[in-house]
Formats: sequence, structure tokens, C-alpha cells
Amino acid sequence: MQIEQLEFIVSVASNGSFSKTAERLHVSQSAISQSVKKLEDEIGIQIFKRTRSGAVPTESGKQIIEQAEDVLLKFNELKRKVVELNKSKQKELKIGLVSGMHLPFIPSILLELKEEFPHLSIIFAEKSSVEITDAIIEKDLDIGVVAIYEKTVKKQGKIQFETLRGSNMFVFVNKESPFATLDFVTPQQLLSQRFVMFNGEFMNWYFNEFTGQYGEVEVLFTSNNNETIREAVSKGHAITIESEIELFNNPSIRNGEIIPVPLIANVAKEFSLGFTILKNNSTSIEAKTFMKLFKQHINEIVNQEPFIYFSNRKSR
Repeated sequence: MQIEQLEFIVSVASNGSFSKTAERLHVSQSAISQSVKKLEDEIGIQIFKRTRSGAVPTESGKQIIEQAEDVLLKFNELKRKVVELNKSKQKELKIGLVSGMHLPFIPSILLELKEEFPHLSIIFAEKSSVEITDAIIEKDLDIGVVAIYEKTVKKQGKIQFETLRGSNMFVFVNKESPFATLDFVTPQQLLSQRFVMFNGEFMNWYFNEFTGQYGEVEVLFTSNNNETIREAVSKGHAITIESEIELFNNPSIRNGEIIPVPLIANVAKEFSLGFTILKNNSTSIEAKTFMKLFKQHINEIVNQEPFIYFSNRKSR
């Protein structure tokens, strides 16, 4: 006796015919008829009386069908419980975010993720992009948000990338700087300026490429503290170079204390922000949901924030 056979006899009794049951279940009529006959032979009871007009349950068959309905009801309850138990299993999602990136929507994303998956344990780590790609390969992280550039793309044999958006570079200057009203600046215009730089893997690489290509500049200090760098720039002590992503999240740009100016330079043309996951590995529904939420939030910022810095520059 099989669950499928019980489903067949209940359906035939409900539809009053083998042919209608076949249509509704998308199974051939002969397959259903043979399966029901096999069950009747197994239990030694005729369940249906076959007529030209259809199939009518026998008196004994009615009792069998009633019991079959109870069994199917319990079986469906069991299936729902299995799904519920699987959903309630304690799972872990390990996320890596490139350090130094100020993304105020991250707590909101993690909250939304937790609401959708209440039993999910979220481990969130800030590392360099290279450290994240290595951790993905070693399966210490499930997904990473990284800078996709020369050093990270070397790992493409083992991991795969999904670009969120390309990123241009900007020079951040004090609102009183003569650069603040320009449409763009070139490296040659910056060689006499004093710099403060974020001390992170990608920006260190970019700045080394920049100075190697265009010449050395004076560096007041480097720091991995964004607030310290913003303070130095807003007070006019120095300028800095940053990616477009920082443009969307810098509170000093929002209030007009710092003005971002596009930098026209042949350095890191292939730089972009994106996701990285292990190649040829199934991505969990939790990781996919994180990626979807991240895209939604960053697109909202990208679509809204440019008006802030453009209006600040035009008002000068």
C-alpha cells in the first residue's frame, strides 16, 4: 500500500471517474486504473464498482476511502511539520564587508534578514577585499562585498564576482578650496597638494599606483578612521581621494562641508563594488536574500544621493 494509491482512490471517489481523475492529476488513466486494481488485489477488497458512467465506491470501499482520507490528512500534517522543522534549524550566514566602507543601511539589511529567517545566526566581519576572497575560498565566509580590482580578480578561478556598480574616483576638498567649483580635476593639478589617505587595502593600492604614475605628493597622515580623515578635509588641512561609494554616505558631503570633485586619471579603470561567492557552489536562500536586500538599498542611495553633492557644488 502506497500513499499515491490512497491519493488515487480518494480522488476517484471525489470525481466519480478514472478519466476525470487522470485529467486533474495529469497521470494516464491506465496508470491510475492499474494502481487502484493493484491495491484492491493487495487488500482483497473491491473498492470501486466500474460502470459505463464512471466509478462508484462499494460499501466496503466507502470505509476504505474514509480511512484513506484520514491517512492523507495526517500525512500532509507530517509534511508541513517537516518543512517547519527544517526552517527552524539554526543556520549560519557569514558575511564579509570590505573595511572602511560606511554603509548606514547595513543594520537595516541585517534586521530584515533576521525577520525573514528568525533562527538565522548572522556573523558579520569587516576585512580587506583580498582577505574576504581568501576567506570565501577557505569557506570561512559565505558571501563577500568587495572591491573588484586587480588584486581580487586574480582569484577568479575559485570564486565568482557579481558587479553591483562601477566606481569613479573623486577628490574630496574643503568647501573653500579653489578646486570646489571645478567640474573635474587632473592628477597634475593635485601634485602640489597635501593629502590624507584612508589606510585600507584598495586605497593603498590605488594611491601607490597614482603616485607611481604621476609623481610623489605630500602626505599629512594615513588612517583607517574615516572620521579623522573627514575632519582633516573639512577643516582644509588636506585633501583626499575616495571612491564613489564614499560619496553617497559621507555626512560632511551632505552638509556641504566637503565638496567632491571628479578625478580624471588613468588608474584602476576596472574598479567596481560587487559580491563574491564560491564558484560552482550552491548559494543559500539566506545569502540570496542578503544580496537582494543589499542591491535594493544601495540602488536607493545611488538614485537619490547625487542630487545632494551636485546641488552643493552648484550653490557655490
